[in-house]
Amino acid sequence: MADTVESAEDRILIEQALSSLPFEYRQTLVLKYVEDLSVVEISRIMKRSPKSVEGLLSRARKSLKMVLENTGKG
Repeated sequence: MADTVESAEDRILIEQALSSLPFEYRQTLVLKYVEDLSVVEISRIMKRSPKSVEGLLSRARKSLKMVLENTGKG
């Protein structure tokens, strides 16, 4: 039961952290980790080159990590 509560709390914190990110960062992370799309698929959706998407993913992950660290969950 405690694991369920903790994972629900983690999910809420992650959702809040994601919502604080710029739209493109949030979109990229959701497409990659929620929708489980490849970089090439994301690049088609976002009309960007795969290299651009890789850079965007890197910056988005760093930003998400910083937000989570500031909330004590990093």
